Amino acid sequence: MSVDQAALPSGSVVSRAWKTLPDTARVAIGIFAFITIWTTFHAISHGMRAINDDTAEAYVWGQQFEWGFWKHPPFWAWIAGAWFDVFPRNVASIALLASVNAAIGLVGAWKLTGCFLRDESRASATVLLLLTPLYTFLAFTFNANSIFIPLWPWTAYFFVRAIDRQSFGASILFGAMAAIDMMSKYYAAILIVTCIAAAMIHSARKACMRSMLPWLSAATAALLFAPHLYWLAHSNYATLHYFGRETGHGAVFVVRQLAVLIGECIAYNAVAAVFVMAVTRTSPADWLSRFRERVRDSRFRFLAVLALLPAGLTLICSVLFRVSISSNTMIGVFCLTPVLFLDLAAPADPAKLQRASFVAVGLVTVASLLAAPALASLGTRDLAFTRSIAQQLDLLWTANAHTPLRYVAGAEPYSEKMAFYLPERPQDFILYNFAAAPWVTPGDLARNGFAAVCPSQDARCIANARKFAPARLVEKTILLPGRKHNAANTSETFTLIAALPKETSR
Repeated sequence: MSVDQAALPSGSVVSRAWKTLPDTARVAIGIFAFITIWTTFHAISHGMRAINDDTAEAYVWGQQFEWGFWKHPPFWAWIAGAWFDVFPRNVASIALLASVNAAIGLVGAWKLTGCFLRDESRASATVLLLLTPLYTFLAFTFNANSIFIPLWPWTAYFFVRAIDRQSFGASILFGAMAAIDMMSKYYAAILIVTCIAAAMIHSARKACMRSMLPWLSAATAALLFAPHLYWLAHSNYATLHYFGRETGHGAVFVVRQLAVLIGECIAYNAVAAVFVMAVTRTSPADWLSRFRERVRDSRFRFLAVLALLPAGLTLICSVLFRVSISSNTMIGVFCLTPVLFLDLAAPADPAKLQRASFVAVGLVTVASLLAAPALASLGTRDLAFTRSIAQQLDLLWTANAHTPLRYVAGAEPYSEKMAFYLPERPQDFILYNFAAAPWVTPGDLARNGFAAVCPSQDARCIANARKFAPARLVEKTILLPGRKHNAANTSETFTLIAALPKETSR
């Protein structure tokens, strides 16, 4: 993100002013521009879409402070809950959350890159991340994967600082970040294993292993992670049961998924790699030759492990556990691949590569902003569709109940989106399951009732609403226009249910 005067017109007023700024000020300006531009892009391109299913789930979980939830650990949900306590519940706020999340990741990547590169090369490696879709187009969905966009590089940065400098402060921060990672998703174990493997080949490994630093990191992580472990033991290991249900797929599924994951890993990084080759006039053969030469250097091996091992371990785990893994799971792991590309390309003129990188990213950014309205028009009418359900459910409740709506239920993801869009901010009685929604009790339902939304063909959802209703039910069937342009199926039918509290039904 650091740009020197070579990236600006020589002798210009802007160049001279930019030259006088401290490095941190340049980064701050770049990050502010990034947040502004990509918040605008996402707000426009997603303007017709309702909150993403995963982000709605994060909001629902984050409405209350728990040390864990039935699918995942809680940290990312805490972030979403705190965010929407401050910002309004709309597309612009979701876009801002996604952009800030990605921006924190870019700052972390810049700090991490500084452990391996300097000056123009450091700036180029950071900016090249914007030629991947990871920090821009794919970052809009805030979930248990995208939280690693900021967490991964910052964790790796404190790890590298700790072992490079034998720093007590960095060791404590590395342990704290490792705990936060694990409190976000257990996939963080891949990052921790990667750091351990990298430590084993670091030039200072013997001094580090003889010191208190690893124990200090481990103790910090254990202390911060302990409340979640306590929750896990007292929740019948809910998250582990969920993981177990995601494993055990057949051989055909595993092979097909492995091929897709490998292809998407390559696709994520291909544009940046090809761009570096083109600007430096190097070829894959040159990179291979350079790799054979550089692999003798312990610092390069250290870098290569940090950059590549996480993706390799993910692929291995997908086969060993036969688990369903989305490529978005790896959204945070490629923060060091541009550093590896620059090392293999060994550019003779780093300033030229820096200028080219900024120009390329600028062109992509301008093109994205220009395309945003068209992308919005090609999207779904999901926002109006979801708000229509919320409005009619709210009308049904207020017409029949004399108490505020405290709880919603129904089929996923509709119940979660109702919790987000209904004006009274009700809590979600997830899957009609008290274990999945420990903030709801039978007594709460008896006193307050709940509203539910079910696709009309979902007999199980409707039956559960009737089963848990404390007293009288009022049902209404609505027919809504289909969400997609030119869809063959032009309408969808939903059953709205007001399960009234006992006092209201008398």
